[in-house]
Amino acid sequence: FQSLIFASQCALAMYNQNSEDKNLWLENAIYSSEEACKVSVEQSKKLDCLILLSQLYSLNSDYEKAVSLIEPYSTKKDETSLKCLYVLASLHKQSGNIQKADEVYETLANRWPQTEIAQESLFMQGQLFYENNKWGDASDKFSSYRKTYPNGKFYLQSCFYNGMALKNLGNDTLAILLLEESAKSKSQTELSFKDRRNNVKDSFEFNKEFKAHNYISYYDVYNRIIFKLICKIIEYIHQYRKYLPLSFLNRKF
Repeated sequence: FQSLIFASQCALAMYNQNSEDKNLWLENAIYSSEEACKVSVEQSKKLDCLILLSQLYSLNSDYEKAVSLIEPYSTKKDETSLKCLYVLASLHKQSGNIQKADEVYETLANRWPQTEIAQESLFMQGQLFYENNKWGDASDKFSSYRKTYPNGKFYLQSCFYNGMALKNLGNDTLAILLLEESAKSKSQTELSFKDRRNNVKDSFEFNKEFKAHNYISYYDVYNRIIFKLICKIIEYIHQYRKYLPLSFLNRKF
């Protein structure tokens, strides 16, 4: 079993190195993992092997096959199910099935309510919609997170992404308030899920770009509002010129 797993991991490493025979290395990795899954071993090792194989299937764009491997282990309320649900959400995201991924995160939140898992799941729902430019849905999820978990682990990031989503929706006033709130905090919360997902790689590049992006976004929105306000003042002045005193009309706008 261990030899087959090692062979699969070596072939996967060669695949990731952009070698000339990428497809061949991926086929070798899949074959070794399939053979390893046939070996009789303890449940935890079998599950790790299935997760590895599902990820290899996803690399081969065989998402349906990948999902079918993991789904049977995701029905109970235990550590195994927790790990498998995270894997399923990741697989659905990779396949572009936003609705299914959202449903899995909803399952996580409902199965473990009032826990850090529920917090992470709600935040991930917002992130899922944000990454797919569904600004309205993303804003709703991040707003829900801020109201439900005002002291939550992802509160700062929810303010930031909620503000950016609202900015894309044209709601500049509220966007400024949220971006300003996120800019005031000096803390930087890590966005990646830790040990629970083991082989699931689903972290976000945030810490390096957060500060610069945050302040740039804030002033960009601020300048747009000031510009609109000035244009509106000029419009009203020209519209109601006849009611203004002569001394005011002599000014140049």
